[in-house]
Amino acid sequence: MKQCPSPPVQKSHRHEAGLTLVELLIAMSILAVVTTMVLMSWFALQRSYASTMKNDQARVDAREAVTRMVMEIRSAQALPGKAVLAGGGMDSTSEWIDFWTTFNHPDELLLTRYVYRWGTSNGVVTGSIYRMVDVGSAGPRERLVVSNVINGGAANPVFQYLSVDAYGNPSTLVAIPTSQALLARVSAVEIHLMVDLNPGKSPTYMDIQTTAQLRNQRQF
Repeated sequence: MKQCPSPPVQKSHRHEAGLTLVELLIAMSILAVVTTMVLMSWFALQRSYASTMKNDQARVDAREAVTRMVMEIRSAQALPGKAVLAGGGMDSTSEWIDFWTTFNHPDELLLTRYVYRWGTSNGVVTGSIYRMVDVGSAGPRERLVVSNVINGGAANPVFQYLSVDAYGNPSTLVAIPTSQALLARVSAVEIHLMVDLNPGKSPTYMDIQTTAQLRNQRQF
């Protein structure tokens, strides 16, 4: 007797493992949150690193500027019949020191006139220091040396002058030597810079103070 084939058995998929659409959406949401947090941390580290590098470079620039000022001012030389320093001055928006030196041309003994000038605009707190070479020639060259200098002017000058009396006794610091007689007695120049290393943001100040002894000044 021939038997009829039995109908195929239907398998139930009710208990098979897998992800539902809701579970997949939750997993994607968690992954997006974690990815965002990682990226935000990365960008914050990048900004911090860039800020640190910028601050470090500003420190290096300020130190190098002061070092150059000290070396050139210390080597100042007098013109015949003049004081070692050619002058110094101050007005409402600028302050400067003026001198001659062969420092950058020692083999040629070529006296070159230099001016270091701190300048700012009216209403602006910070200023910049510029170095001018060959002052008085047809084409004097001016170069930015340090920016974001927060001191300068009458209240807190960049340059102050220490002079001696006829007996060699040091006098008090003065901001402006007003005559050739006073310039002839200047023995040293005190340089003071306060630089904002983080302009436009939370201020970070670098305070540099040093003294340039005029080695070519006549000793009283």
